[in-house]
Amino acid sequence: MSLLHRSRHLRRPPRSYCLFLLLASGWLLAAMIRLVFRDISGFRQVDLLYYATPGPLLFVTALGISLLAVLAGHRRGAASWALLALILPHCAGSQPPRLTEDSSPEAITTATTAPRMHRLLYWNVSHLDHRVSLLAEEILRHEPDIITLVEAGPATEDLRAVWNKYFPEYELTFLGGEILLLTKGVAGHVRAFDLPHGSRLREVELALDEERLTVMIVDIQGRPSFSREPSLSRVTEIVQGKGNSPLLVAGDFNTPRDSLLLQPLQRQLENAFDVAGTGFAPTWPVPLPVLTIDQVWGNHLTFHTCIPGWSGLSDHRPLIVDFSIAR
Repeated sequence: MSLLHRSRHLRRPPRSYCLFLLLASGWLLAAMIRLVFRDISGFRQVDLLYYATPGPLLFVTALGISLLAVLAGHRRGAASWALLALILPHCAGSQPPRLTEDSSPEAITTATTAPRMHRLLYWNVSHLDHRVSLLAEEILRHEPDIITLVEAGPATEDLRAVWNKYFPEYELTFLGGEILLLTKGVAGHVRAFDLPHGSRLREVELALDEERLTVMIVDIQGRPSFSREPSLSRVTEIVQGKGNSPLLVAGDFNTPRDSLLLQPLQRQLENAFDVAGTGFAPTWPVPLPVLTIDQVWGNHLTFHTCIPGWSGLSDHRPLIVDFSIAR
C-alpha cells in the first residue's frame, strides 16, 4: 500500500504547474478576446473582459506565467511566455516609447518658418478631489495656451472667483456638465450636445490671434453596463459636420485607444499621441495607469508633441499637446 500511495503521489502534478495551466488558459482566452473582438462583440460580458485586460496588464501577467513555468520546470514554456509578454501589448494597440525631436538642420530650418505653436492641456480633474490651488500650480507649470478640464466642479460664482484668482490671464468659460475652458485667446460661440447615456460634448469657437480654431471637449459616460458605441457614433457625426475647418477634440472617451469603436472617428481625425506621442500612453487609473481613455484628436492641425503628464492630484493623467494650425 505504501508503494502504491507513493506512485500516486509521484504522478500528482505540482501546485505550481496547476496554477500555471489555470493562468495560461485564462490569459489565452483574454488575449483572444482583446485581439479579435476589441469592444464590438455585441455581448457586454465579452466587452467587459476586453476592458479588464488591457495590454500592460497582459504584459505583467504573461511575465508572471513565465516565472511559474520556470518553477514548474518548463524552461521552454517560460521562454515562450516571456516572448508573448513582449509581443502582445504592441499587437493589442499599445504605443512604443519614442522620441519626436529632430535636431537636424532641415528640421531646424522648417521649425523657424512653421506656423505659430499653441499648447493645449487637457485633464480630467476628478470632481476637484484636491484644492484648485494645487491643480492650478500643476497646470501653470506647463504654460498652456488652452486648458480644457472635465469633471471640473459645478458652475458656481464662488468657484468662478477661485478659478479667476489663479488664472487671471485666461478667459474662463463654464460649459456645463462640469466642463471648463480656460484660454489666452477669445472664446466665441458655444454649442452643447447631450449624447446618449448621459455623455456630453461641448463645442467652442476660439480666436487665437489671427487664427481660428474649433475646440470640442468630450466626456463619455464610463459605466460598464452599456456600450460606448451610440455616444461615439454621435461624436463622429458632429465631427463630420465641421467640414474642413481646423478642429481639436479632447476629452475622456472612457474607451481604450485600440477599441474598434474609435475607427470611424479615426477616419476623420488624427490622434495626437499616434502622431507625436512620447512615453507611456495609458492615462487611467493613476498611480498604475493601464488604459488609454483620455485622448486628443485633431483635423487640419500639425501635432508636434503629445506627452501624458504625471500627477497624484487626479486618477487621470493630463495630456500636454503642442500643435500648430495648418495653413
